[in-house]
Amino acid sequence: MTSAGVAPDAGVHRERITAALLGVLAAAFAAWILAGVAAAAPVGSFYDDGFYVALARSIATGGGFHTGNLPGAPPSTHYPPGYPLVLALLWHAAPFPAVLATFLLFNAACMGAVAAGAYWLARRVLALSVTISAVVAIAGAVSIPPMLLGAVVLSESLFLAMLLPLLVLAERFTQRDGVREAVLLAVVAGAATLVRTQGIALLPAVALVYVLRGRRREAAAFAGVFVAVVLPWLIWQRAYGAQAAPDIRGQYEPYSAWLVTGMREGGLPFLWKVVVLNLRGAVEIIIRPLAVSSIGIARAIALVAVVVTVIPGVLAWKRRAPVSLLFLAAYLAMVIAWPFSPLRFIWGAWVLVLLVIGAGVHALRSDSQRALRMLGTTAAVVVVLGGVMFSIRGYTLGWWRPVNAHDAMRFTEATTWISSHVPAGDVVATESEAAVTLYTGRRAVPVTSFTAAEYIRHRSPAENVAILDRIIAAYDARWVVVMDAPMRAVSRALTAGPSPRLVRVDSTASLEAFRRLR
Repeated sequence: MTSAGVAPDAGVHRERITAALLGVLAAAFAAWILAGVAAAAPVGSFYDDGFYVALARSIATGGGFHTGNLPGAPPSTHYPPGYPLVLALLWHAAPFPAVLATFLLFNAACMGAVAAGAYWLARRVLALSVTISAVVAIAGAVSIPPMLLGAVVLSESLFLAMLLPLLVLAERFTQRDGVREAVLLAVVAGAATLVRTQGIALLPAVALVYVLRGRRREAAAFAGVFVAVVLPWLIWQRAYGAQAAPDIRGQYEPYSAWLVTGMREGGLPFLWKVVVLNLRGAVEIIIRPLAVSSIGIARAIALVAVVVTVIPGVLAWKRRAPVSLLFLAAYLAMVIAWPFSPLRFIWGAWVLVLLVIGAGVHALRSDSQRALRMLGTTAAVVVVLGGVMFSIRGYTLGWWRPVNAHDAMRFTEATTWISSHVPAGDVVATESEAAVTLYTGRRAVPVTSFTAAEYIRHRSPAENVAILDRIIAAYDARWVVVMDAPMRAVSRALTAGPSPRLVRVDSTASLEAFRRLR
């Protein structure tokens, strides 16, 4: 076996069968858990899922890659096209909204692929034991962190299903000459980046390892083809990124423009605050699913176990999986510097976190010193027990459900109200606007803005009132329908004063509806 642990051996056939079996089991379990989720709650509970489904419908029905909820249906530049394109291929499997169950079934299949890919990476690249590899594969695919995201129509499951086999190939291909193999890597890596933007971390990871190993032709081929794959999307973003009104560009413009605007306004002090806040949050996000309970001592024990295993795990990755290590480092650097909660990003790559911990446990348990072997065993028991307890609580309480019954009822009442009261040609300002358009056919715009700066400094009520006022004016929205308490208060503020902008026309426990006066 070579130093990267990827050369074939007598156990390859058996390991392939094991990987396939784990994949099938994980996919079947995920499909069983997710059965009925789509029927229990409407799409749009996670906000982004509403846009993915809306874009898929637009593509599948001939509307192109356009944002159908906004007046004029401008080209979409916020979400990369890969995942909506895949959903569009599945769109005609059933009428909407029954097709949502098909989308979740596809997510379950991707989670099975994640389990198989994780096992293969663990065994053939990291050379972990069969037991550790199997535990990491199952936990990385269907424990609560990946299940929570897989239960929503989001792109994480597909991205990981593409990423893990790509990393296995990258560790193998970067060890030898071969421009064709570098081109193949670049095509797949570019496609993965078009599913989730964070795939951009593959560019420096693969290219740098090629360079460090003296394979500059392969590095140049990989970088050139990768750029060629993603360039059309970048050109599209450049051409159409400023189509939305200024107050809502954060939800509709490219991620890069959103971040640049935040950095321009806040500068280095803003970046520093984001990094400090996200570092603290990231530690808690990693520890929470590995602690046997939420009490302080349990979290402290889990933290020690993670630190003890991550250090030798990183060293093992450095020796055996340099591409994977560089990718994970670049990915986490983006997460920590991104002015948004790191929870979705870390849990969205949960299998990689577990692979690092698993590599650390294996390294400690393989050491010649008895004390280190005991340390590795103890840390493994702490982490596995914590993960099992967390998942038991999650499965028992149904944490994988996208929204609770109350939220589903509110959204259903709101869309029913809009369908029956808002004329077909009118624009409504509301929450989860893409999903509202899916269910009602009415053009819908958001009721507030989304900026990088608000991650550090929350807007005042007066600022939110002014933003809603400008959005209504920019899109000639004749109706405002809101569900959440803060936006109810903001909307009510526009009904007061000497020159009111809105008049309230209905109010229930689930919603408040307003009509524009001028």
